[in-house]
Amino acid sequence: MIKLYVDNSTEEFLLAVHKNINEFFDFYITIQEDYEADFRYEGIFPDFLFRTNKSKCNNVVKELHEFSMDRYIHTLSPLHEYALFHIIKYCEDIHNDYEEDKEEGEDSLFKIIEEENFKDDDEYSNENGGYTIFNFHRFEFYYQNLFQDFDFLDVDFYYDKFKSSPLFFCKNINVNLDDYIELMPFDIREEYLRIKRLSKIIDVDEQCNQNNKEYTESLVKRLKGIIPGKKDAKKFEILMEEILSYVFLDYLTEPRVQVKTFDNREIIDMTFYNSATKGFWHDVKIKHHSNVIIIEFKNKDLLGNQDIFQISARLNDDIGRFGILVTRKITELDKERIYRRLNQSNNVIILLSDEDIIQMLRMDVDATDYIKNLYRMFLEEA
Repeated sequence: MIKLYVDNSTEEFLLAVHKNINEFFDFYITIQEDYEADFRYEGIFPDFLFRTNKSKCNNVVKELHEFSMDRYIHTLSPLHEYALFHIIKYCEDIHNDYEEDKEEGEDSLFKIIEEENFKDDDEYSNENGGYTIFNFHRFEFYYQNLFQDFDFLDVDFYYDKFKSSPLFFCKNINVNLDDYIELMPFDIREEYLRIKRLSKIIDVDEQCNQNNKEYTESLVKRLKGIIPGKKDAKKFEILMEEILSYVFLDYLTEPRVQVKTFDNREIIDMTFYNSATKGFWHDVKIKHHSNVIIIEFKNKDLLGNQDIFQISARLNDDIGRFGILVTRKITELDKERIYRRLNQSNNVIILLSDEDIIQMLRMDVDATDYIKNLYRMFLEEA
C-alpha cells in the first residue's frame, strides 16, 4: 500500500482507499497500452527523464501499481510522487470529460460520487482522520492525503532560490534539494552539486571542523598535479572554484559558476557577490562599481591577447570594472596587455598564477591582503 497521510487509519479504510487507487492505475495502464511502447507514460514524467531513460519511467509506473496492491506501507520518493500525482491528474481530466458527455443514467468512472447524490455514511466518522466513505471517492482526497507535500512540482522554483543564495537557502528553507535530484535536468543537476560543494566550503561552521593547514596543502598538491592545456581545463576550473571560495570566504559570498550573460550568448566561469562593508573589497565596490566580482580561468602557460580581451569584454558599468583572470603562468607581455585595458576602458584585471594561488593558500592572514598588494602594484605600474 502507498503511505496514506491520514491519522488513525483502520485496515479496512486503507484497503478501501487502495482499491480505488488500484483502479486509477488499471485504467491508466490500460489506456497506455494503446500507444506504441516508446510513447507510453509520456506526460507523467519530466520531459528530459522520459526522453533519456524510458526504462526507469516504465519501472516507476510498475512499482506504483505494485505498491497499490500489496500490504506493505510504501513511502514514495519524489519521483514516484511526481508520477502518481500526474496519473491521478490524468484520471481526473478523463473523468471530467466523461461526466460532461455521458448519457443520463450512465455510471461515473472510478466510483467518484457527486456530492448531491451522496447519502450520509458515518461508517468511518470516528476514525481515519474524520474522513467518511464519501471523502475518498473524490479526487481532492487523493491530492490531500497521498503526498507529504507538493515540493516535487516546484523544484525549478526552489533551485532558483538556492542558486541565488545557497547558504541562506540551506539554513532557512526547509527543503532538501538532494531529495529532488532525479527531477533535475542533467546540466542543472551538475550545476547544483558544484554549487552545493562550494557552499559547504564557505560555510564557516563546517570549515572550523577541518584542519586548515592539511586542507590547504591538499589543494596545493591537487594544483600541482593538473597539467596545463585543454585536457585538464575542467579539472583546473573546478579546483579554482574551490580554492577561491575558500580563500575569499569572509568577503566574497554566493559563488556561482558558469553564469550566462544577459543575452545568453556567453558564459562567465565564476562570479562572487561582493558583500564587503569595509576594507579593500568595499573600496573595489565603490571605486569600480563591482557588486559582482567576475573571474575567468585559463589552464594555460601562455596567455593570448584574446584571453585578456575576453574578460575585459565582460566588464562594464553595470556589472563593474574589476575582474580576476587565473592562469598558470604570467609573462611581462600579459602585464602590458592588462595595463592597456586599464588605459583604454578603465578595466582593472588582476592576474593570478599558480605561484600566486599557492602563496594565498599558505598565508596566515586573509588572502585579501595579497590581492590588495597586486591591485596596488597594478595601479602604480600601469
